[in-house]
Amino acid sequence: MRRVEELRERTVWKSDPHTQVKHLVYRHYLQCWMGKILQKFPEATIVDAFAGPGVYTDGPPGSPIVVSKTFLEHTAYRRFGRLNLICLEERPDRVEELKRQFAKLAPSPQLKVSIQPPGTFAERQAQLSALAHRGRAETPVLWLIDPFRLKSAPFSLIRQCLAGPRDEVLLTLFTNELHRFCQREGFDKTMTPYFGGEHWQAATPERRAGARKEAFATAYHGFGDQSGRG
Repeated sequence: MRRVEELRERTVWKSDPHTQVKHLVYRHYLQCWMGKILQKFPEATIVDAFAGPGVYTDGPPGSPIVVSKTFLEHTAYRRFGRLNLICLEERPDRVEELKRQFAKLAPSPQLKVSIQPPGTFAERQAQLSALAHRGRAETPVLWLIDPFRLKSAPFSLIRQCLAGPRDEVLLTLFTNELHRFCQREGFDKTMTPYFGGEHWQAATPERRAGARKEAFATAYHGFGDQSGRG
């Protein structure tokens, strides 16, 4: 079974090197974010907007479990305020598996996990934001945005995730897909909403893969700065 079919058909699938590197980045970032935020504020929220089933067939935990274990095993855990972890997953079978994975963790009064009913990021962003801030715009919120498809995370929704003064987004930028498909006929209908404008086209003249991927990353980040939140 090809990778794309495996991700589409199976409830749980095998991890790959990209996933392992991504979760290593998550752990390092979360260690720093938690150490800084949760010792300063009484509570904060992490929203995993594409949570998945919480585990891979070859054993590694999924991102929601990575977040939870990073929190529970942090050296400063006893000095932390409360962490609200909100998980959204589109498929009902993966939601049920995620619940089973969380049931294996020891409970903690400092960690409140909320697994939402099945739904999409596009449908639920506003609801997730309200749940995350709990009526206080100043509540720190970290969004984990790691979709399967570019069209699932348009820039308009990313911008909404950054509406609060202490909101952050940790986004998986699909530079491989951007490089491979940017000149495919009709793909501009996906690229433009993903970037929030047509400025991505400035990267397409680059022919070398590495240079084009870097140009796309620069275009995305640069537009975020111009929009008021980098």
